Amino acid sequence: MDIAATQYLLGLRPELAGLRIAPQVPDGWPGFSASRHYRGCRLSIEVRRARAGEPPGVTLDGRVLEDNLVPAAALHGRAAARVVCILA
Repeated sequence: MDIAATQYLLGLRPELAGLRIAPQVPDGWPGFSASRHYRGCRLSIEVRRARAGEPPGVTLDGRVLEDNLVPAAALHGRAAARVVCILA
């Protein structure tokens, strides 16, 4: 059940290239926060609905990522990082 909840409902899926952030949360949820240890780095993850005029996307420590994959290489040697996912 833990895998089903974290990897599919919350959408925090480990892949070879990095951590995929692809939440499938119900429309009524405003978002959620999670903490995840991934490849030696403690990730603080916030997922929330977009505010007026705010574009959807994923950021890593404030840097906009190309897609919803947090690259493993970007976490190498880091103790902690913050990921924010803005849903449309």
